Amino acid sequence: MAGNPDSALKALEAHIASKAFSALGARVYPELPLISCRSVLVSRILSERSGAQPKSITWVVGSAGAGKTAILGSVTQECQRKKVLTATFFFSLAAPNCAKKSLIPTIAYQLIGHPILFPLREHVLSAIERCPSVFDLTLENQLDSLILDPLRQESQSDRSTWPKVIIVDGLDECAEARRSGDFKGLIEILQAILTAVADPAFPFRFILASRPDPTIRKFFEGPAKDVTAELDLDNMQSSAGDGCLFPEASCERVPQSYPIDACELTASTSIASAPQSVYADTIVRCVKGSLSTQKALESFFQGASTIESKPIQSFSQLDSLYTSILESSSKPFIAASWLSLIRSINNGRYSIGVERSFPAFVLRRFLESDPGEGDDLLRSLSPVVKIPSNEDRETPYSFHHKSLFEFLEDSKRSGSLHVSHVHRHKLYTTKYLEICKSASLYLSITHP
Repeated sequence: MAGNPDSALKALEAHIASKAFSALGARVYPELPLISCRSVLVSRILSERSGAQPKSITWVVGSAGAGKTAILGSVTQECQRKKVLTATFFFSLAAPNCAKKSLIPTIAYQLIGHPILFPLREHVLSAIERCPSVFDLTLENQLDSLILDPLRQESQSDRSTWPKVIIVDGLDECAEARRSGDFKGLIEILQAILTAVADPAFPFRFILASRPDPTIRKFFEGPAKDVTAELDLDNMQSSAGDGCLFPEASCERVPQSYPIDACELTASTSIASAPQSVYADTIVRCVKGSLSTQKALESFFQGASTIESKPIQSFSQLDSLYTSILESSSKPFIAASWLSLIRSINNGRYSIGVERSFPAFVLRRFLESDPGEGDDLLRSLSPVVKIPSNEDRETPYSFHHKSLFEFLEDSKRSGSLHVSHVHRHKLYTTKYLEICKSASLYLSITHP
């Protein structure tokens, strides 16, 4: 490989996770209820890097449904607009390559691909030429070889026009930690980030997002405390000029002709509750949906007054809303099972870890026992899943919020709608065998 930049580039490309940064990563970014609300948070996050004493790290933390993903999607877009975005990385359990091993190569690849940072290209590729096994080294050694050392070699460059922000989302979805319970990989990622911002040659700042995982919180409140600004979405207050009224903001998207006072209900909910963004957005989708989805919302409204007030971390209102939506289906549990299996198939659970979003048309044919069953089961579920038309042969199902599946997989929250891993696998196996049997029967008839 020595003296061959093209080979070095191919080696780097082989170790990146393209879905971790292209098209805003492997995630679908839900729309926040109100542009002004989103703007307040985006401005606050970006201001942390330009204040009198700017912090090197901004940590956006919040429980499932707090709006982290949507907010970072907006931050990414705003950074792109202002030309200050250096690189992004989105950890995702759904995409096997979006993991620790790809973090440094993926950021390095974006650095050398940035038009203003192009001088780094020669240094990065030379490092790979000198040490082709660099991708097998520890994260800190990769950081030094592929990012810090190239930056040191350009220390005399005019950096006034350089981009400033690296965004890393989903730290808590680090595959090594979530799948094996081994948090050494997560700690290695966090330590590498701290090492980077502590190096005088490193001119960028990190914006990170995660759930309040104990390992992550311990790090940001310990070794990284002095360089970290924290934005806790779970404890945002609805005070003037600060905070975000997700439910109240959602009312601007509710048609005035709607017969139920959605604004009164949403405004009366716990503003500080973790699932505020998802909750408000799902209500609006119900209002804008079909007659059956509106009836599901009416059913939820009628039972809303009986929901007890819960602590800040409560999911009771969101769970009740999800329950009302799913129970509007002709067969709620089967519908829930379909949704769970569709997501698993598209996440690569049944294709040797390869993520592939199959067209909705294909999955309907796979899951239906009778023609039209899919329409009957899912027609009222548009508030939680985007359903392509029957004529569409290419578009896959897409889900508005992943918190739906956290609800379905937690038996204490979903009750009779709980979809276990065992049940989901049994459903897949049953459908697969049905297709095999049908194919065998067809062959025996047509080729006796």
